[in-house]
Amino acid sequence: MLAALGAVSVFGQLQGKSPAGQEKKRPLTFSADKTEYDFRNDTFVKSYLGNVMARQEDVELRADAAYYLSGEAVARFYGSAMFRDSLRTLNADTLIYYYNRREALAVRNVLVTEKDRLFKSGRVRYQKDLRLVEADGGVYVHDDSVRATISGSEAVFNDSTGYGIITGSPVLIREDEAGSIITITCSDTLVIDKEQKLVRLWKNVVITKDSLEVTSDYARYDDKAEVVTLTGSPSARHVASYSPDDAISGVRMVGRVTGDSMNVFLRERKISSVEVTGAAHSTTVSTDTTGAVYDESIIDSAVMRLLMKDNLVSLVTAEGTARSYYHKTAQNKEQMFVNEAEGDTIYFFFDEGKILQMRITGMGGAGARGKYYGYKPKAGSAEKDTTQKAN
Repeated sequence: MLAALGAVSVFGQLQGKSPAGQEKKRPLTFSADKTEYDFRNDTFVKSYLGNVMARQEDVELRADAAYYLSGEAVARFYGSAMFRDSLRTLNADTLIYYYNRREALAVRNVLVTEKDRLFKSGRVRYQKDLRLVEADGGVYVHDDSVRATISGSEAVFNDSTGYGIITGSPVLIREDEAGSIITITCSDTLVIDKEQKLVRLWKNVVITKDSLEVTSDYARYDDKAEVVTLTGSPSARHVASYSPDDAISGVRMVGRVTGDSMNVFLRERKISSVEVTGAAHSTTVSTDTTGAVYDESIIDSAVMRLLMKDNLVSLVTAEGTARSYYHKTAQNKEQMFVNEAEGDTIYFFFDEGKILQMRITGMGGAGARGKYYGYKPKAGSAEKDTTQKAN
């Protein structure tokens, strides 16, 4: 040991050679309660102990202890280590700072705080001059720019582009002060566009909210408009239960909607509506506790809109050469029927999951058409067939 000073504030500075072609950085200056000097394996070591603080331009570092090894252009900080500049703060068990290239490596229990983003990770590398942050070892991000919490295995945040990329089966939870609103997962990559307030997700995308589940190959969440757009075989599955007056038990309704693209709209913490465009197809089947089919509905159209109320479908609108098939098999034989219809637009009105009314409109040509096949209560009675225009 060459020297030891205690109970005083000691100042020192480190300055290595800048890499070729790079602007020379200002030195890294230290203050601490005590400073020690030593040689280890022919390397000069300078140790700072107690209330360590180091500065370089707008960079500030703090820790319980710090060490400098000559020739490496690196300082190591241990115990409640902190790095801070004008953009972010890194807290970790250990910080390694390469002061010539102004790069910080934070290891174990890393917490990064920014203006509108906070994230935790096992390890974070921050390249200050490149404005690039890389995190691995598990990432948990709370991002106020898109009002969401996101988790994954690894992440990259680029200040120059405003993009954040999270990989490793990322999960996004859209939330507010009252809690989570919608959850979106994917198996590949999630990209945050901070300026546009957009999130894009790739492969095996799944959206869940209450009893609604939507899947697709790709999704884009627009936080400004509060809408999720899905493409690549989008499919929405909705499950609900209700108790018809003419059924021997409650029924379970399972509806599935597919199309070329799909928009899911959020309003007041709920899914307010779903819009399907391009080869829209809907199938809904209700079964009782015995497994018997109570009713079945099939709808095909160019565009389909589902209006939601209290987690149940309240209105379905099918537009563009719309066709409908509805079959009801009730316990009361007078209520058993098949209804087929087509027209420019078909409306289905629901109340607490039960269909109340269907309306068909036609704007030209043959207009709206429908066939109704009813069944009389007596066994072996003839079915009645009425073909009628509907408005």
